[in-house]
Amino acid sequence: KKAEYDGRGLDMNEIANFCEGECPPESGSDVNCINEAYPDAHDPHEFDNLPYTPGKTNLNVNTLSMSAYHYSTNEFEDELRKEFNVHNLYGLFQAKVTHQSITNIRLKRPFVLTRSTSVGSGQYSSKWTGDNFSLWEYLQASIPGIYNHQIFGLAHTGADICGFLGNTTAELCARWLQLGAFYPFSRNHNCQEYIPQEPYEFGESVIIAARNAIRQKYSILMYYYTAMFEVSKSGGSLFKPTFFEFLKDELSFYYSLSQFIIGHSILVIPAIAPRQLNVTAYLPNANWYVLATGKKLLEYDRSSLIGAEKILPANFSYVNVLLRGGSIIPYQDALKYRVMRTSELYSWPIELIIAPQDDIAEGKLYVDDGESINPIDTKKYRLYKFNYKNAALSVNIINDYPNTHQFERVNSIIFFDANMIPKACVVHKAGKADLEGHHSEEFNKTIFKYQQNNLWWKDVLNITFGKACQ
Repeated sequence: KKAEYDGRGLDMNEIANFCEGECPPESGSDVNCINEAYPDAHDPHEFDNLPYTPGKTNLNVNTLSMSAYHYSTNEFEDELRKEFNVHNLYGLFQAKVTHQSITNIRLKRPFVLTRSTSVGSGQYSSKWTGDNFSLWEYLQASIPGIYNHQIFGLAHTGADICGFLGNTTAELCARWLQLGAFYPFSRNHNCQEYIPQEPYEFGESVIIAARNAIRQKYSILMYYYTAMFEVSKSGGSLFKPTFFEFLKDELSFYYSLSQFIIGHSILVIPAIAPRQLNVTAYLPNANWYVLATGKKLLEYDRSSLIGAEKILPANFSYVNVLLRGGSIIPYQDALKYRVMRTSELYSWPIELIIAPQDDIAEGKLYVDDGESINPIDTKKYRLYKFNYKNAALSVNIINDYPNTHQFERVNSIIFFDANMIPKACVVHKAGKADLEGHHSEEFNKTIFKYQQNNLWWKDVLNITFGKACQ
């Protein structure tokens, strides 16, 4: 029988086993042994006494003998194809051939998830950080663990949410679900020997924590996708500590293990300790706004290099997510729309959020069909570049392609920290159109709406705020 599938998960591909060295067929997988079928003059203990090994353990533990030889059709020197020399390449090439095979079969962009990686694996696969434990220490360690993999070129990485080994708890799982929703790659995954850890196993409070955090992530998924495009095109990190963005702020280094930035503009401050009622956020020197409301938490001080601490509530119903001043991002309110699947986001309109700093903001939106092979190389994408200055927004298309999606219709523009005259004039390829707006006194933001359904962002040239079209 044939089964439809979108991708493939590759596990135990270090190569892993439950022996010390290679396991003979007759022994069973839990017997420690050394394979004696080596070439003449082979020393099975050749790599037993290295000056350094990770974890100070024998490198043969739970994998092939370091003296094993890999098969090759070429006449390689024995030394070159020993396991010691090519161990890290096995997972890389397995991911590569799996990526190529699924692409050839489905004729669509594949999804490959792997545990074992090496330099270059990020081109072919997503990554999870391997077996972890259902402990607060492992929840906390997942943040720098993902930082490291960004540096390794593995942007789409995550840890097993709620922990893989051991029994989790309702509180630990709820907090991990909140944190893990904002990993680049998010997956709740555990070992069958331990209690189930689906959110519904722990009651309504954990269900709400998981559902709302996921929808918070969905609300900015187009922003994540655009940031991933930037990383694919130019390198860099998607998920990073604040000091990556604020290099001159020494204080930001000390908060790297408790908060993180997505792309250049989104700051996430999760609760990562038991019985936590509040979180201490460090906001580097910039305008910072609560993403969900537009409330301003910090004002940029041009005379200072440092920011300020803020105490924020650690609710189970939402995660503290802030937007940096000077940013323009696409936003879809997945909580309001009650989104269940990411594919639904192609039907809901984006709201363009403008969060100014010194009356300037900029941002991008990357769009493709979500499944074409190599859309960047084949130019099957659209890249918007938004620039705001002096009450005017310009829209430039860096690359265009024929497809247009429902979410690209002009719908709403939300200005944070702006008490503007609630009128605007859109200049587009076919003429002009007026936008009507209203001001929210509570959080000092102005919201502009386009009431019709016939204008696309790709046709917009510029928008002038504060006055109607003449």
